[in-house]
Amino acid sequence: MWYNIRVKKLISSTILSAALLALLFPASVAYAEQAITLPENFITNFSLSDTTDYAVYENKFAFCSANEVYIYSFSESTNETYVGEIKNYSHGTAINYLQFDKSGVLHYTDALSQTYKIVNDEKLLSDYTNFDEVLFTVTEGDYLYRLNGDALTVINLNTFQTTTLSGSYKNMKTILGTTYVLGDDELYKLSGGGALALTFKYDDYSSLSNISTANVGQKIATNNQINVVSINKGALLIQIDVASLGEEYSYFLTKGISSATENTLALCLIKDGNAAVIAQNGNLYLTLKVNVQNCEYNLQTAETNGGYAVIDAQIYCTPFACEATSVGQISQGDTIKVVGLVEGAAFSGSFYAVESQNGETGYVLRQFLTPYTFANDDAEENIIKGSEGYDNNIQTILLVMCIVGLVIVAVLYLMVVESSEKRKNKRKKLKKFNKDNMGEES
Repeated sequence: MWYNIRVKKLISSTILSAALLALLFPASVAYAEQAITLPENFITNFSLSDTTDYAVYENKFAFCSANEVYIYSFSESTNETYVGEIKNYSHGTAINYLQFDKSGVLHYTDALSQTYKIVNDEKLLSDYTNFDEVLFTVTEGDYLYRLNGDALTVINLNTFQTTTLSGSYKNMKTILGTTYVLGDDELYKLSGGGALALTFKYDDYSSLSNISTANVGQKIATNNQINVVSINKGALLIQIDVASLGEEYSYFLTKGISSATENTLALCLIKDGNAAVIAQNGNLYLTLKVNVQNCEYNLQTAETNGGYAVIDAQIYCTPFACEATSVGQISQGDTIKVVGLVEGAAFSGSFYAVESQNGETGYVLRQFLTPYTFANDDAEENIIKGSEGYDNNIQTILLVMCIVGLVIVAVLYLMVVESSEKRKNKRKKLKKFNKDNMGEES
């Protein structure tokens, strides 16, 4: 594992490895059985439970229940199935009747007999009065439909055979040439002597806040592979907050949802469960694994075999800069071995691929390192160099100082010895002189 390169060599590499294994092994056990589970899609059927009235206009339906109004706009339809989106509006009191006018504006009346309209998502007072009549008898082709209480009967006008449809019905209306009726929490279209239930599908993203992280942040930190993928056009992309990769989050913090408009490249941080966590243009996304295809990627050749840190810089397990991918640090003034360059459309920035003393590869943002050429990039002391080189310089300086000190001591010693010899010789000469002079006087 990466660690701050200012950790001294006095720490045994064996002890460090054992400690790291002890830390990693329990973590892997903790999340081994957890995995991200994404819904295959977010499409659900709109429930018409407790619906009291409805209205229809070209590509829109409206429904009311108690004091809520729902406007369903559809973009496609197949037979009796519609696909669209829903907007919800709340009112202060119960709503009785709904009606679209000729321009598609929805009007409704409430329990206080006041009429309102919804324009640009705003509720405004309305003087509209031309609401559709509720029918009790309708002829559709060769069939006569009769609503008696909540019973709906059908009479074949050719054979005069009468059939009572099962269920309870209400609010039969003919709108834009088609007859509809509410019944058993469904809206039906009357046709061919029967009642065809309509289905309203829409994307319900309320479950986005319940997607478990499955400790994926910890898993990402153990993966130092570069996995470039191609995102399929039309793939559903759930943008997530990078902070939710932290251990303190049990569920992803989602920021929005979109669809890929074309096939594009991205960096896959990890594939887990049925999902892939991908990075693109500085953002993180969740998508189904089936939406991404692996692409071959090779490190580019860097212009240098070493890098000098101009500031303190993080080392990442994969070329995407965030807290979850940070596995170490290089300090300002340190140098480190560079083994390649990572950049391109799939990446959010340009990175140097760097190598630790034990051969592990990490990634540092290119702007934080300046080229540094090692004289011998195979030598162990040149793989990671910085404070250790500083320490070696200190040792060299201390050694030189010691040598200089010894030389000074030796010179002083010689000077003292020489001075002592001179004094001895002087005393001897003086003694001889005195002796000679005294002999002549006697």
